[in-house]
Amino acid sequence: MNTQMIPTTEQLKQAVELSEKIDNLKDELEDVLQIRSDNVGKTLLRQVLDQPDGPVKKKKRTMSPIARARIAKAQKARWAKWHRENE
Repeated sequence: MNTQMIPTTEQLKQAVELSEKIDNLKDELEDVLQIRSDNVGKTLLRQVLDQPDGPVKKKKRTMSPIARARIAKAQKARWAKWHRENE
């Protein structure tokens, strides 16, 4: 049974007011932090707003397919050398 709540007009008005307050607070925060127009300041602001509970996590680093292939080739060469020496 699907029992979704349909918001009332008052709830929708309150949601709009809250959304406007949030936008105003974000603008105030930008002014306080003197966020520049470049992406560095905006990224910092996004991190502060999106992760208020803990430290900012660094983005997970990934290897390119070329780097992965180079590492695999080196590992195969090490194993081949080891097998030749230990036969």
